[in-house]
Amino acid sequence: AIHSLAVAKKCAEIAAQRGKDKGVQQQMVLLGWLHDIGYAYDDNANHGKIAVGILQDSRFLHAGPGYRYLNEILMHGYPENKPRRSQDIFGNKLDAPYHSEALDILNTADITTMPNGTDCTAAMRLLDVKNRYGKNSEQYANIFALCKELKLDTK
Repeated sequence: AIHSLAVAKKCAEIAAQRGKDKGVQQQMVLLGWLHDIGYAYDDNANHGKIAVGILQDSRFLHAGPGYRYLNEILMHGYPENKPRRSQDIFGNKLDAPYHSEALDILNTADITTMPNGTDCTAAMRLLDVKNRYGKNSEQYANIFALCKELKLDTK
């Protein structure tokens, strides 16, 4: 929960730095807060998919037109070359890997926030993931590739 709160705040900060209005900043807070709720039911690889399922089934979505950032929640943490980025939340094949500014904001905030909620560099986060999952893990490979995509310094 501490990590998600810190990511939520950082998402709003990044959106503000990019000149987004208050409404978008508020949506980014919500995106950051919700991005990891799937961890309540899964330890790692499926947490984004589980989060989307929770949000699709919840009353949260039935109060209005639906939450517009479900694809970002599903695909955060995955670089463009991964199959997860080639299908939307409904399983529809996409012509190109999914990309949005909101996904970039979320991934940047997530990568630069440690699990305990403290700010960090991309290099520090890579070391954290390497220590927890191993240098040959999918998690490390994904974060490393995302750092390159987002042009985050890994040194």
